Amino acid sequence: MLLASLRRQFDAELDELRARSDRPYCRFLLDYSRQMFAHPLPVPVLNGFMRILRLRASAALVTGDHEAALADLRLALRLADYARQQPWVMQAGSRLVGLVDTLQPLWEGVVAHRWNEQQLGVVQAQLEALDLLSDYPLTVRNDAVALSSFVERIIPTSSATPRAFPLMTPEDAGALRLIRLVYPAGWSLQDQ
Repeated sequence: MLLASLRRQFDAELDELRARSDRPYCRFLLDYSRQMFAHPLPVPVLNGFMRILRLRASAALVTGDHEAALADLRLALRLADYARQQPWVMQAGSRLVGLVDTLQPLWEGVVAHRWNEQQLGVVQAQLEALDLLSDYPLTVRNDAVALSSFVERIIPTSSATPRAFPLMTPEDAGALRLIRLVYPAGWSLQDQ
């Protein structure tokens, strides 16, 4: 009874995610002006939903509802794929932890012989479609451009005054002006 009520607790949100999970690509709204300092809210939210789905899938395996477990596992893997497509390399660790955590019910079902051959084939095909390295060059370029832009803002090579940055306080700007006096522009170019 308790398990059934816990499964229903997130039904509305998960049904909405499930209904839209067939979209191949997903980018979340980010404040690109803050570059890599933008709050990565989508990834923790996705990881939270993936954790809920993992727990539901594990519980469904224990109770013998293998089709519900498969549906929850497949949705969790789809959310992991969405998280993988987000642009910042600095958050890749969090995304990878979410994916690895999502695989727990798969492992539990394999060890306990709860998946049939067809179900394993479906999950295998979905895992094969996860191309974890395909976005790496794009995210590395994105981070390189963002870091270069950040360095140019705080230690500019084109002017003697740092430009305002969303996280910079007036005290920070004053300290950067002092650093700029002794920091050669060539070093800034080399750092970029």
